[in-house]
Amino acid sequence: MPDYREAHLRHASYYLDVLREADKNYYLGRDALAHGLELFDSEWENIQAGQAWAGAHATHDEAAAAICCNYPYWGAHILDVRQDARERIRWLKAALDSSRGLEDRAAESRTLGNLGLAHWQLGEVRTAIEFIQESLAIETEAGNRLGEMQSLNNLGNAYSIMGEQRRAIEFYERALTIARELGDTRGGGMALGNLGLCYRQIGEARHAVELHEASLDIARRTGDRRGEANALGNLGIAYSVLGETRRAIDLHEQHLAIARELGDSQGESTALGNLGSSYLRLGDYHQALELHRQRLDAAQAAGDKVGEAAALSNMGVAYKNLGEPQRAIQYHERYLAIAREIGDRHGEANAIANLGLAHATLGDHQSAAGFYEQALAIYGETGDRQAVGTMLGNLGNAHHLQGDVQNAAVYYQQHLELARVVGDKLGEGNALWNISLVLYALGERDEAISHAEEAYDIYRKIESPNATKACDRLAEWREQTRLDDRVT
Repeated sequence: MPDYREAHLRHASYYLDVLREADKNYYLGRDALAHGLELFDSEWENIQAGQAWAGAHATHDEAAAAICCNYPYWGAHILDVRQDARERIRWLKAALDSSRGLEDRAAESRTLGNLGLAHWQLGEVRTAIEFIQESLAIETEAGNRLGEMQSLNNLGNAYSIMGEQRRAIEFYERALTIARELGDTRGGGMALGNLGLCYRQIGEARHAVELHEASLDIARRTGDRRGEANALGNLGIAYSVLGETRRAIDLHEQHLAIARELGDSQGESTALGNLGSSYLRLGDYHQALELHRQRLDAAQAAGDKVGEAAALSNMGVAYKNLGEPQRAIQYHERYLAIAREIGDRHGEANAIANLGLAHATLGDHQSAAGFYEQALAIYGETGDRQAVGTMLGNLGNAHHLQGDVQNAAVYYQQHLELARVVGDKLGEGNALWNISLVLYALGERDEAISHAEEAYDIYRKIESPNATKACDRLAEWREQTRLDDRVT
């Protein structure tokens, strides 16, 4: 019986080189990027066949094992946008077994790190942390500063998604220090962008904008189109927090265009979600719902638990604002289940807070307050000061609607002070507006109108749908004050 080993070995080795060439061109960016994607797509079936043979023979053939180790590594960048995460995990597990069989610690560490990233993309964060910590230990022991930097960035990603922003910042800052030490421009840009995400989460949106702009500049200078897309999306989120929603939409549309150009399904899903969130802020709930539906479909098809949870959350918000709170509750409960499944503490708090809002819409303010208190405790643990402020405002609303005006005023004032500290313009406007309602109810009309005017000015500048409500109420109050002054 003929022995086809040599032919299969040459085939697997040749298409490993093809994958490496495609990945190199993709990573170089600019004009080379399109060539890399075209080469990969045209040879994908052969690349898969080569990896499959190497994986099947790795346990008894050292040459096949070495090739098996390198398939997911030499194609790491392009596979991240072209290969389903679960298939990538299968490749990586085969590579991990091969690297351990060969006692190749460097390959083992690389594979562990990439396994962590793949599980992170699927929302399996605790599993991701275990793999990345193993990788970091090997790189630190070997004195491999580049590998150490990559592991630190990946650990930061995992802790950030769990809502532990302060811990994530520590990892990203260590990664940034190493990147600068090594002169790794792209690695530094990645760390800057990741730091921006954390600072936005803890309410420092202006600092986040600075970090994302620096990351965007690096991505454009190095021709990193995917990095450029991510930076544009992150900038959009930060500007949205600052109330510049139209500017945010433009940035998210740029992100979406690049993601589609690259065939990056996960990036496309993220951009759709960010666009949907921006339209939520503008009060265009039907458009927001459609964009989040598209994201939900894409996330479920890709097995992206994080994206699925985000889509469910925002769809729940849209349904609440469209006057369907019971339907909103169903979506938020699905969101909460996923957040707890993947260990996402920040997502868990978001789901609980949104359940409170939906119950408030139903008029059950006592239950709503209970949800807000649970969410407030978790946000406090994770260090998200903007979300802490929002919960204080929501607790104020719950007390106000139950007739407890004095306690409501205390919560509103705390919300106002925190919103100003973190630069949350919408939160500042909401707190001012709520304080004005309390003051008017207490008969302090001049102070009420003054606070309402400040709130209206903020709403108008950030194009909040609350501007119309504030304008109409101000007109009523001014007219009532004018009539009262005539009577006296």
